[in-house]
Amino acid sequence: EIGEIYEADQDLEQAIAYLEKSADLFHSEEVSTSANQCKQKVAQLAASLD
Repeated sequence: EIGEIYEADQDLEQAIAYLEKSADLFHSEEVSTSANQCKQKVAQLAASLD
């Protein structure tokens, strides 16, 4: 959710950082679907930075 706020504010680097943290947390809790969604969003945002 925090990552989405940063994305809406166009602070993509912070959005990526929080989405990566979220993915790690979901992965540690074995919620792989949510972890994968966060990782996919990270990839999309990283591509838009280029």
